[in-house]
Amino acid sequence: MGKKSTSRAAEAALTESTERALGLSEKLERQTEPARTIPIQKYRQLVSGDPEATTQALAPQIQGIRQQFGSARGSIERSLPRGGTLEQARGDLARAEAGTVGSLGPQLFQESLARLASLGVFGTQAGIGSLGTAMQGGSALTQLSQVQGSQGFGGMMGSLMGGK
Repeated sequence: MGKKSTSRAAEAALTESTERALGLSEKLERQTEPARTIPIQKYRQLVSGDPEATTQALAPQIQGIRQQFGSARGSIERSLPRGGTLEQARGDLARAEAGTVGSLGPQLFQESLARLASLGVFGTQAGIGSLGTAMQGGSALTQLSQVQGSQGFGGMMGSLMGGK
C-alpha cells in the first residue's frame, strides 16, 4: 500500500509540474507577442516593397554614404589638377556612390526577410518548448509506470519463488 501511494504522489507531482511548465511557457509566449508584432509589421512592409517604408529605413544610411562620398569628392577636388584625371576621378566616384546607394535596397530586402523569418521562429519556440516540456513529462510518467510495473512483477516473482 505504501509503494502505491508513493508512486501516485510522485505521478501527481510530476503531472502538476508539467502542467505548470506548460502554463508558464504559454504565458511567456502571450507576453512577448506585442514585442514581436511591431517589428513583424515593419519587416512585412519592407519585404512588400513599400516605397515609404523603404525610404524611411534607408534614409540614415543614404545620408551617411552621401557624406562620405562628399568628403572624398572634396579631397579629389583639392588634390587633383584640372583635366582628364580629375574628370575620370569624378566619374568613378559618382558611379561608386550610385552603386553603394543602389545596393542598399536589395540588402534591406534580404535582411528584412531574414529578420521576419527569425521573428516567426522565435514566436513558435515557446510552443515547441511547451511541447518538449509535455513530452518530457510524459516520458517521465512512462518511466515511472515501468518502474512500478517491474517492481510489481519482481515482487510477484519473488513471492512465487518462495521469497517475501
